[in-house]
Amino acid sequence: MAAYTLGVIGNKAAIPALKKALDDESKDVQWNAALALAQLQDRAGLPVLHQILDRTYLDRIPELNESQKIDVMQNAIRGVALLKDPSARPLLENLLKTESNPTLTEETRKALESLKR
Repeated sequence: MAAYTLGVIGNKAAIPALKKALDDESKDVQWNAALALAQLQDRAGLPVLHQILDRTYLDRIPELNESQKIDVMQNAIRGVALLKDPSARPLLENLLKTESNPTLTEETRKALESLKR
């Protein structure tokens, strides 16, 4: 949560530490660092965000329950939208086709729309 909070605060001086956290052994730390970097408009965490957008990847993590998967995916969707990441378009389009959760499909639609602008 400390990594995520650094993004919320908006202190760009945290970017080097957040980039290091992308290599942390804890997936949770990596994810929060990638989200914080997106909030700080730094693209270094995009590979992590892209990975999170793959539900099959998250389904291979047994300690995550469905609610946690939805939360992390929703944040990753928002992160790629915030960065206006065109390389996420195919991932988002696939997610829109395959995802059954209405919250995620709505968030995905919004993100795809934001990438058009």
